[in-house]
Amino acid sequence: MKIDYAFLKNFLQAKESIHNLADLMTSIGFESEVIPKNTIEFDVTPNRGDFLSLKGIAREYSAISGKSIKLNLPKSSQPFQRNKSVISFIDKSACTHYCLGVVKNVSNIKELSADKRRLLTQAEIPLIHPLVDLANYVMLEIGTPLHIFDLDKIAMPISVGYPKKQQKVKVIGGEAKHFQTSTLAIMDNDRIVAMAGIIGEESSAVSKNTINIAIESAFFKPEKIINQSRLYGLTTDAGFRFERGVDPALQEFALERYLKLLSEIASYNSVECYREGFSKAKIRAIKINIGDFEKFSDIKLPISQAINILKDLGFEVSKLSPALLEVKVPSFRNDISIKEDIYEELLRITGYNNVPIIEEHIHRPLISDGSRLDNRIKQFMVIKGFNEVQNMPFVNPQNPDKALSKNSVVIVNPLREEEAVLRQSLLPQLIANFIKNFRRGFQLQNIFEIGSRYHKTGNKYVQDKILAGVVSFPADADDNMFLVKGLMEDLLSLASGSKPIFKPIGPHNEFSEIGLDVFNHKKQVGSFGEIKTSLIKEKQKIHLFGFEIAIDLLDPTPKKMKLRKPSKFPFSIKDLNVIVGSEVSYEDLRTTIMNAKIKDLTDISFVDRFLDKKIGNDKVSYTIRMKFQSTAISLTDKEIQNNIKQIFSVLQGTFNASLRQ
Repeated sequence: MKIDYAFLKNFLQAKESIHNLADLMTSIGFESEVIPKNTIEFDVTPNRGDFLSLKGIAREYSAISGKSIKLNLPKSSQPFQRNKSVISFIDKSACTHYCLGVVKNVSNIKELSADKRRLLTQAEIPLIHPLVDLANYVMLEIGTPLHIFDLDKIAMPISVGYPKKQQKVKVIGGEAKHFQTSTLAIMDNDRIVAMAGIIGEESSAVSKNTINIAIESAFFKPEKIINQSRLYGLTTDAGFRFERGVDPALQEFALERYLKLLSEIASYNSVECYREGFSKAKIRAIKINIGDFEKFSDIKLPISQAINILKDLGFEVSKLSPALLEVKVPSFRNDISIKEDIYEELLRITGYNNVPIIEEHIHRPLISDGSRLDNRIKQFMVIKGFNEVQNMPFVNPQNPDKALSKNSVVIVNPLREEEAVLRQSLLPQLIANFIKNFRRGFQLQNIFEIGSRYHKTGNKYVQDKILAGVVSFPADADDNMFLVKGLMEDLLSLASGSKPIFKPIGPHNEFSEIGLDVFNHKKQVGSFGEIKTSLIKEKQKIHLFGFEIAIDLLDPTPKKMKLRKPSKFPFSIKDLNVIVGSEVSYEDLRTTIMNAKIKDLTDISFVDRFLDKKIGNDKVSYTIRMKFQSTAISLTDKEIQNNIKQIFSVLQGTFNASLRQ
């Protein structure tokens, strides 16, 4: 919210400079910045809609400065009547009360005073028409948005509710919006004339030819207005305030204040005020003990000072005993519900910097091995370029996989029928996260989640902690599988101190045949692979890989490591392409080669797995990469070739292997 300093200084009768006033507001929780054109910009948290006006600022200024401010805001007192031919119906689940002032034969309209026009322009509220500008001024003055209709362009009576069908509505500014049935509307006898609390319909707006007007002052529940601006791509000052909550007891005063100011800039013949659904706000009373506040804050506060602070902030205070107060919460403070909220108000005004500093005794935190491992994995994933996400564990029970559905953990009293079971895999939600972000323009994403999956085994319920993630690659990338495999190797080396073993993937709901199962100490701990193209519509644009690792199955115990002196002699990398039976896995080949104890062979790694009818329907080809290095001499090509022949001989004897040409 941006406010002209000169107008604010005069309104508050303040003596502080613009910078001192901004610092003063910042000190009590409203971060304020001096910006060009002698203006202060206030950053207001979503729960403090009561601050979004000159009157709201005045309350806070009075409390922090200790100066009693008596605001002179005269009104034109009017009788309010009920008339179904003017306001026929309001949906009280969304609008507790609705007021309408009907003013006829408005003439001799003058512009607002220069200081009021400057206040509006500095607040980035455009000057439209004096009748509308006056409504916006009242909003800035006391915090209640008003809307002005051209009375001759609407067909009485007015009603407040939800339209029965979708409609195309041209809003002020000329943009057409497809009005949803879930959006609260102001309707006349023929059509929608306003999106409640946000913006009016264009044809009912005030113009230079306007003679008769209807002034709307209403209270719309924040939960019925919130997100509607974003839904329609509309940002208005009224919507900003209604989303945060306006004072539900101020609608009549706002209308009467407008009429008083209207008499200063225009002439009119008659005015009639109507209301529907008015209900007095419930008074919330909270008892506080000043001794409890002192324990809460470590600040000694005289009870008389506490009473003055709360009264300046708009609370009603009664002293029940020397230390006990009853505090009645004003209607505009919807953020106050418990005694700790009152303590925070006292502490905020007293000054957080007055809280004494207590020397802390540092204790070693009690962190479980599981928590340490989680943190290490999270740090690792972030270093690798991943972003962490968190999803709720509730999912749709309509699972096409009957085996999964049979083992589902069903929630007895779900919040929604669409979220009635606990998830058995983290991947579907991560894939949905990816697709949602992709459609918003984020094409290459690496995201992960550490969370629980649930399933039923017999009569027992099982909960496992899982690390899952998805990785996207451009469509023209061709080394995706190896990059993900390398990630899994690094991850398990970090988490368990040992290299994982990989085997061809078994049947999986999310992965295609391009994948591997992951083993740690002969125990399967997870899988990774390419996400099935049937699960993503963006399959022509990206390659998407995923992984799931059961953290609980990893052994995080540090392994004893032997250090050995590195060789100063050069190493040599050689690839071997062998064809074996399809039942043979890469790990079978690797284990056999390592057990053969080939001289100067220091490492073996997987490069490729190839299937083709040309090599046989029951055959598979593996490309194995071997590293040779001696600690004593530089190996010759002949020595390396002899080692390779020895390796092939072992594979030929064990698996009836042949060379792929």
